[in-house]
Amino acid sequence: MTPNKLKLVLCIWKDAWVDGTDPVSQNDAHLKHRASIHETIGWLLFQNEDGISIANEYCPEDETYRGRTYIPNGMLVSTTPFNLTKPRQPRVKKPNIN
Repeated sequence: MTPNKLKLVLCIWKDAWVDGTDPVSQNDAHLKHRASIHETIGWLLFQNEDGISIANEYCPEDETYRGRTYIPNGMLVSTTPFNLTKPRQPRVKKPNIN
């Protein structure tokens, strides 16, 4: 098995939404008249001038990915590399000698 070599990224993006059956008056429509902001972390599968595809699961047995999210560039606010690191060992407090 080859280790997963794709970069992890944090994408911040704007999404449309649906109110469903919640009633709203014309006077109150402006109160929520904006996109909702989402943050998604995943492996960067592909990115071009149209958008970005990231996946939230890696399956090492067959080297495949699941849980793909496609975000059009017009909805993308930012993409930041997300680096995984090993947990640090707790610091040992030195005794205060006076």
